[in-house]
Amino acid sequence: MYGSRLADMNGLYQFVYASRAVHSPGWCPEQGLVADILRSSIPNNQASGLTGALLFCSGWFLQTLEGRRVDASVTYRRIETDPRHRDLRLIACGPLAARRFGHWSMCARVLTPADKAIVEVLDGSTRFDPPNLRPDQAIGILQAVARLQPAQPPPGATPAPAPRPVPPPG
Repeated sequence: MYGSRLADMNGLYQFVYASRAVHSPGWCPEQGLVADILRSSIPNNQASGLTGALLFCSGWFLQTLEGRRVDASVTYRRIETDPRHRDLRLIACGPLAARRFGHWSMCARVLTPADKAIVEVLDGSTRFDPPNLRPDQAIGILQAVARLQPAQPPPGATPAPAPRPVPPPG
């Protein structure tokens, strides 16, 4: 029994959540709040072996964390008490077969109004409403964002070479 519980705590796990941003007076979210979060989350995630993605749009964060269950749980609890977040809503959590965002300690993007229209098409609504996304919608949006971002190799790793273009047939 103890061995399986330990395996559960050390197995790959994922949290997907949404939260409202709390802005400090005078901060522009695109330039302050997200940058502030990244300044602390990237080194913290690297130290804990966590990876994930963060999207900021229309005053909302949509985020996923993945890593050992114990580390992801500690980080999620820290986010629950972070004064930069309110109205935290857990969209999904559970075991994960493989990392989806393994190339980033924290892949992040602030969506512009043009990007927002793309997200609205992806989530099938007329406005970006992260707390009401299904888990598959939330992950799909975060994966779409990740495809737009360059990979961030882990500390000390040599970046993979860029893929070679495929020559045209003929």
